[in-house]
Amino acid sequence: MDVRATLPLPAIAEATGVALEAALVASAWPPRLMTDARTVLAHPERLLGGRLTPWVLFPIAACVAVGGDWRAAIPAAVACELLGAAADLFDDVEDGDPSDDLLRLGPALCTQLAASLLALMARSLAASGLSGARAEQVLWRGLLYAAGGQYRDLTASDDPAALSLEDCLEIARLKSGALAAACMTAGAVRATDDPALHEAVWAFGERLGLYHQLINDARDAHAAAPKADRRRGAPTLALAAAGRAAADGHAPEVGAAVCYAYALAERARADLLIAALAPRCPAPAVAAACLGLLLRHEDGDGAAGGTAT
Repeated sequence: MDVRATLPLPAIAEATGVALEAALVASAWPPRLMTDARTVLAHPERLLGGRLTPWVLFPIAACVAVGGDWRAAIPAAVACELLGAAADLFDDVEDGDPSDDLLRLGPALCTQLAASLLALMARSLAASGLSGARAEQVLWRGLLYAAGGQYRDLTASDDPAALSLEDCLEIARLKSGALAAACMTAGAVRATDDPALHEAVWAFGERLGLYHQLINDARDAHAAAPKADRRRGAPTLALAAAGRAAADGHAPEVGAAVCYAYALAERARADLLIAALAPRCPAPAVAAACLGLLLRHEDGDGAAGGTAT
């Protein structure tokens, strides 16, 4: 089926952008904080910069998949966009990526701005009723898992060779998988009170986030200009596999191939979860189309990966 009738992407982007602007105005932040927040949120890869981000699509598509109207998930979409921007700022500081924000603001202000965006995330959901409070709890659950994964990532860099490929996979699942799962479930709770459906959506979101992260890591392993992950020896599956391949006398490009293989396996598992979840939704064809869209959306763009890599 043509999912565009159920998910009118231009209207979703416009409505979420308006709601995000309203949340910023309601924050009553000092002028400098407001200016810096708008600058970050208006990057070309973010919603206010003109891109319909995965952060927005995750809750919207999940809400519609389980029987809701996309408009009901707008508060969750705003919260997820704020979460995504905050996660990217934290990531820049921790990895030392020479991003425009880090160069312009410095580590201290980047960290404070990220914390401010998370505070606004919580406030924007608290103002949207009981389902908003549930969505907030779900997002904090995802952040709890992602924080643990990120801490393990940063400490594992002390001795990356000690990690198995499964260890690297688990770190990616905790970081990117948990955030994608949380954003999707935050949309689902806006449409249904069924906890079994919530957990099914979470399981799919976890696979979805991991799939996109692995594709992103495989591409980064081939990048001409090394990213922070390569410079600090981050425990990504692609880099770990490349190190093992080189130790065995194989070309390091084998690492990216291994990572792609793992990614395709995660995508296959996600497809199986769609097949199991869709029949439990009020409109199975709509559910399958919405969830399938998330697998195809900018396929391999690291849709959830930009989350906490």
